Amino acid sequence: MNGKLSVNQLIKYILFFIVSTFSLLAQSEQLFVLK
Repeated sequence: MNGKLSVNQLIKYILFFIVSTFSLLAQSEQLFVLK
């Protein structure tokens, strides 16, 4: 069960990292458009 929980936590961290990176890219694109 520990392994399963670790995998689930890892997936959550990866999804959070992808979402945060995507939002950062979107923000930078908006800044470039404003400039």
